[in-house]
Amino acid sequence: MINIKNFIETHGLEYDWQGHKWSRFMLWIPFHLLPDFLSETKILNHTEYCTIGNCGICEYRIVIDLTEIFEEEDIEEVFPRIMD
Repeated sequence: MINIKNFIETHGLEYDWQGHKWSRFMLWIPFHLLPDFLSETKILNHTEYCTIGNCGICEYRIVIDLTEIFEEEDIEEVFPRIMD
């Protein structure tokens, strides 16, 4: 998660807890940064069959649900939920 946090901070990417009771951690990555994201974060090492599940395509970027790859508790250690 630290590699992902560093990548997000370096590139100023959008991310947020969303969904029912903020149970999903979503990350928006512009298409041109996707190869760098995959190689620098080594996220595919944490996935089953080197596949990222639950992603979607928005205009000019892809959105990835990181809770499909990591446990919520592990994500929350690095990206705390802020509930209003």
